[in-house]
Amino acid sequence: MCYGKSKRIERLIARWQRPSIQTRLTLRYIAILGLTLLAYGTLVNVLLVRNAWGLIDRDLAHEAQKANQLWNLRPDIPLAAYSTALFDLGQSLSPDILVQVMGTDGQVVAHSANVGAAIFPDDQHLIAQALAGQPVYITFERRHIWLRAYLSPLTEDGQVIGLLWVARSLETLGAALDWLQAILAGVGVLALVAAGAWGRNLARSALRPVDEMTRIARDIGQTQDFGRRVVHAGAPDELGRLADTFNAMLASLQAAHERTENALMAQRRFVADASHELRTPLTSVRGNVGILRHMLAQSAAAPADHLDILTDVDNELARLSRLVDGLLTLARADAGQHIVRAPLELSTTVRSFFRQMHDLSVRITFRLECQDELTICGSADHLTQLLRILLDNAIAYTPAGGQVSVSLSRERDDAVLCMSDTGIGIDSDDLPHIFDRFYRGRAARRLRGDGAGLGLAIAAWIVAEHDGQIAVSREPGQGSCFSVRLPVV
Repeated sequence: MCYGKSKRIERLIARWQRPSIQTRLTLRYIAILGLTLLAYGTLVNVLLVRNAWGLIDRDLAHEAQKANQLWNLRPDIPLAAYSTALFDLGQSLSPDILVQVMGTDGQVVAHSANVGAAIFPDDQHLIAQALAGQPVYITFERRHIWLRAYLSPLTEDGQVIGLLWVARSLETLGAALDWLQAILAGVGVLALVAAGAWGRNLARSALRPVDEMTRIARDIGQTQDFGRRVVHAGAPDELGRLADTFNAMLASLQAAHERTENALMAQRRFVADASHELRTPLTSVRGNVGILRHMLAQSAAAPADHLDILTDVDNELARLSRLVDGLLTLARADAGQHIVRAPLELSTTVRSFFRQMHDLSVRITFRLECQDELTICGSADHLTQLLRILLDNAIAYTPAGGQVSVSLSRERDDAVLCMSDTGIGIDSDDLPHIFDRFYRGRAARRLRGDGAGLGLAIAAWIVAEHDGQIAVSREPGQGSCFSVRLPVV
């Protein structure tokens, strides 16, 4: 269970690391739209804040000018004498406006009731700047409330007689900006979700012809039907040109495949016919050579080297006969000839074969472990041929004093036949080609010069005809092990 979950997690990680084109297009579309909305929202927020602050500053300047006109101050009368009048006139301004009047010495003369006991910032630099006739705008925090203030000189007949603070709370503006940001964020999220869904559907519809081409290419690869074509009913755009190119490639592949199939069929017919035709003369020649050997052996006057020559000829004819038989077997397999199978007891076939082959070689030892009641659907003759091929290889590449072990057991729904030896093993370079026709490794060519490289190819065909699997494991210098899995009835 844990293994299956880990596999699913690995597939999800791999899919996330290598997303499809559809996913990449959707993500890029969402990213571009998100950046656009972010830039738009930032621009709107900045412009709105600047415009709002400009309106606030204009209103503060207007209120200050209004207060300066209402109070009708005189330069020959001290500003402190107007404290009561200044306080009363301060109430005539807008109710959300905070007003504070200061003398040229920086002392507070009067302030509106909403100012309270806390005076505005006593910044000498700002005061000096205002006394010099320059209006000053400042933002500061007072009682945990941010204020925007305007500091201007109070003048009468061109003479500065005091300073006027006019301030307004920024809480309303802050709340409005917070609402605006929340609305922009919500609208942005909804727009991204809608854009993601729409972009995914758009990418899916745009890439649907590509998916169709992929499906057709996969089906063609599985069925080898190069006569199929991609149908593109859309405009002659990039996808249309891709479909035309793909169809042209399929036409070329179909022509090449037909030429290859015709050549292979001719080759198979030639191999089958030649093998079949060679069997009769080879049998006749071997018979005549046998008769000659028998006659020379009975004749006392026959030279000894003549008998050796006939023996060599007979051995070569035997090797040629095995090669012809192997070619004929593979030619029949290529022609589609199948093995006729029937239920049989595999353990009985294995025991019978090794009972006959036990004395085949006296230089190595055999060990057999066979489990009973393993019934498969197969051909006893072909399975015996399979065992002979594997045993011949094991004996040929196992030195004197070695051992060949054969075990037959059941694993779930399969009968598993393992044949291992203590021979020279198989080189890693030869392992991928061990079941190829006519392939012989360096060790095989060195130790067994009479082989043709067809035995294991025939063994693989016999196993495939029995719906089984054959595999080999090797340890150079320590032998090899061939395992055959056949389904149990």
